[in-house]
Amino acid sequence: MKQLQRTEGTMIATELDMLETLADLMDRLGNVPLKRIRLHPFPGTATVADVVRLCDREPKCLCELVDGVLVEKVVGHQESRLALRLAQALQNYLDMHDLGILAGADGPHQILADQVRFPDVAFIAYRDAIGPSILKSAFA
Repeated sequence: MKQLQRTEGTMIATELDMLETLADLMDRLGNVPLKRIRLHPFPGTATVADVVRLCDREPKCLCELVDGVLVEKVVGHQESRLALRLAQALQNYLDMHDLGILAGADGPHQILADQVRFPDVAFIAYRDAIGPSILKSAFA
């Protein structure tokens, strides 16, 4: 994946510039339903600040940032049940193998400088933790 470049406060993904159709964009985003792709800010120009703004307003709108595109997070009963089952299995394993921490769906994870996800279940390995603050915040 090509690097995102900052231009006058917006994110421009050079790879998104090469897409020719909305079908190409859909494919790039994993064929999510169109109703989940936000048009404001325009796809390819969204930033982490846009994710924060949408989370802080009422009504709250959970959006993930994928290559400068805001994609609304799917929430529902089935997704929640699956996340709990997965978390239970992972936590059982981690109870026997102290490799890191498990987090739930209550907060965003900034994976890369311009990639923000709201995973239903997240594993953070001790060896990959950026510092002790990430581990402390998980238990606060």
